[in-house]
Amino acid sequence: MLQKTNIFENINDFISSNSQNDQHIQLNLNKQNISNKNLLELANTLPVQYKDLQTFEIYLQSCEISEQAIFIICYGLSQCTSLQSLLIDLQFDNVGAKSISDLGSSLSNFTNLINFKLFLYKSNICDDGISTLANGLQKCINLTYLALYLQENNIQNQGLSNLGVQLARCTNLENLVIDLKNNQVGAQGLNAFGTGISFCKKLSALNICLNQNKICCKAITNFGVSLAECSNLKILDLQIQKNKINNQGLYKFATELVNNKSLIQLTMLIDESNIQTILRHKLLKKLCSLVILIIDINNQF
Repeated sequence: MLQKTNIFENINDFISSNSQNDQHIQLNLNKQNISNKNLLELANTLPVQYKDLQTFEIYLQSCEISEQAIFIICYGLSQCTSLQSLLIDLQFDNVGAKSISDLGSSLSNFTNLINFKLFLYKSNICDDGISTLANGLQKCINLTYLALYLQENNIQNQGLSNLGVQLARCTNLENLVIDLKNNQVGAQGLNAFGTGISFCKKLSALNICLNQNKICCKAITNFGVSLAECSNLKILDLQIQKNKINNQGLYKFATELVNNKSLIQLTMLIDESNIQTILRHKLLKKLCSLVILIIDINNQF
């Protein structure tokens, strides 16, 4: 029987709870004034009172936490040796590259981590931040599910390239969610990222948002080549609106993607001007095993 998640909405309540048998904790601290002293108490509490902690979720949206806060949190979590599932929400916190570097460095200590979700919307991490995070992720050898929400972080080619290189070493990765909406990614970054995930032979589900970047026709075509090489990929959710992809680029992408023999579910969010390319040529219908096909032109941003 699954144990219920114990939810706290005040850091002092959590510190004083002394619930040693809890294995699943959710800590909702959004928009609260959290001091380093509070966080240090939290970090010291975790390995003492929650030795068997398996799932931990911490929400720190708009908390204006200090640069040292991430290091303090990770210090405590890294001593919870049974931790398997981790969610950290730092949206709107402007934590910067240094804090994310501390997080990346600490990930090597999470030897049993299987699921990891990280929310960094408008957190100002840039290429340096995503690169150091990637270096840490590749050390999580048991990771099977990874979700990175990186919208509006000024991530460019180098950052995404480094992420792709390191993800290639995540040999157990099965499900990848990555949201890169409204960054500065172009051909070089997407090419390297695609090459990297093509080495993840267990990858069966990919959800990637590339809306509002600098993706050109050649880049999306090459990405189609890489996706075709993901031999176990069964579910693909791809969002590519507001880029530099014309009908010819989308046509070439579809031509390459049909070489994937395992895909059974495909969802695409594309510009309205591209829709006729998909419908007229019916290329995606040629995917051998495709069961579900969804083409959407939702213009809400």
